[in-house]
Amino acid sequence: MTSIPSKQKYRTEMLLYLGSLFTPDRIYCEPEVNATLQAHFQDFAYLRRALVDGRILERSSDGSRYWLISK
Repeated sequence: MTSIPSKQKYRTEMLLYLGSLFTPDRIYCEPEVNATLQAHFQDFAYLRRALVDGRILERSSDGSRYWLISK
């Protein structure tokens, strides 16, 4: 990706795609999440926050562990 979609519909589709890169019932450490996201966009921190804010990923209170939210 070269940019984040400005329209909410496309941004949601992008986040759902990125969420599909993670395996259900697996806990990821922050560097693993960063590496996965950085392969798709340079600002991986933005994507990580967007996935958490969009309720696709959840994180531990200290921010060290992430997992896919089951729907």
